[in-house]
Amino acid sequence: MNRTSDPQNRLREAPGPKGCPVTGSLPMLASNILRFFERVTAKHGDIALFTLGRKKVYLISHPKDLATLFADERKGGYSRQFFHEAYKPSFGNGIFNSYGETWQKQHQILQPYFQKRAIETWFPILREETELTIQRLTTRQQPHIHVEREILPLVQSIMCRILFGRPLDDDDSRRAVEAINTVSRYNVTRSISAFILNGVFNRLPTPGNRKFHRALDDIDRTLTNLRVKAEQAEQAGDDSSLIAQLAPHFDAQELRDHLFTLFFGGQDTTVNAIAFTLYYLGKHPMIQQRAAAEVESVLGATGPLAYRDLKRLPYTNSVIYESMRLAPPAYAAYRDVIGDRQLRDVRIHDRSLLVFSPYLTHRHTDFWPDPERFDPERFISGSAQERFAFMPYGGGMRTCLGMNLARVEILTVVALLLQHFQWTLPENYPVKFVPHMTLKARKGITIQYSKRT
Repeated sequence: MNRTSDPQNRLREAPGPKGCPVTGSLPMLASNILRFFERVTAKHGDIALFTLGRKKVYLISHPKDLATLFADERKGGYSRQFFHEAYKPSFGNGIFNSYGETWQKQHQILQPYFQKRAIETWFPILREETELTIQRLTTRQQPHIHVEREILPLVQSIMCRILFGRPLDDDDSRRAVEAINTVSRYNVTRSISAFILNGVFNRLPTPGNRKFHRALDDIDRTLTNLRVKAEQAEQAGDDSSLIAQLAPHFDAQELRDHLFTLFFGGQDTTVNAIAFTLYYLGKHPMIQQRAAAEVESVLGATGPLAYRDLKRLPYTNSVIYESMRLAPPAYAAYRDVIGDRQLRDVRIHDRSLLVFSPYLTHRHTDFWPDPERFDPERFISGSAQERFAFMPYGGGMRTCLGMNLARVEILTVVALLLQHFQWTLPENYPVKFVPHMTLKARKGITIQYSKRT
């Protein structure tokens, strides 16, 4: 909605918690962001206001308000600048962290490389790496696995081959992955520090900050080496890696920023989406049986999984969607407010933040009856049709660039794992959500598996 012409006294202030005099609601949010979001929404409704330090923050959860936000964003009413400096050491000025005209130019260059036609060319990599993981699991003697630990190297191998044209066991690939993992662990505390004395703790010479900056140096060094290897391979005519395709479009620093962003964005979100899907399949054996039967009906007739087979797995795909509804890896996002604005009859103040959470919206009772129930039929019956009621990859202009790749990757891995193994959870197996940079299980997910006969 455009800048309001209504008199100010016709707009109301959003309700919300008062918080502490100096820090506002920061202690409660830092303690458990999802629980805080749930309590604020339950008490104060779809548009709520709280403060973090001196910063006003609006929390919205209704799909129609999200539609207004995304439409207004295209007209310049919102941006993404507040966390830019906090994230800059990690993401630089890459597509995740940039904004304004810079972001628009980057998006225009990068988007064609993630269209469905490009994803199809990468499909053999997804299948080959998943089959290698299945071979490894088949020869293991233990009857259970820690899902994230097992799926992480699979996703990393896929990303290394797509981005760098190198296997994960390449020395530079391995060092880059290790450094990216170190950086990701520190990013949450660094973003929270952005609210405290303007992020001053991020600049102190603490052991954690020193380790963080050593990891950044490793990333810069290894990505430079990988770029050189890709250029050499391309000159020899045997390389189609993304790093080689993107190199002509960006200088060395820009390329580094985009590669870090693409690897980071394609790693944790995909690993967690697969892990939670296996968790829900193990928790609901009848649903697992139906999904496995669908996979068998397709692959039993055609042999190895082909890209065209994926569209013939609607129920398996609906299982993944329902898992991502309840456990969306990207559980929250924000926008900077530019100019005084309004949502419905609520005043939204200039220079405030507007926060939305797929975790909340995916549980909105106006659109999801019995929202905590795991029911893939929601996506088969068409009941999940309200725009922005389901948005595991975000929405609007800044919908996840790698969405098409992630969809194909997750479905490929889940389908092949279902084809070969049965997944079982102990009764009343506990999983608690932990919001880091992405949504995770607090202690990970350990699941039993056995070979399908």
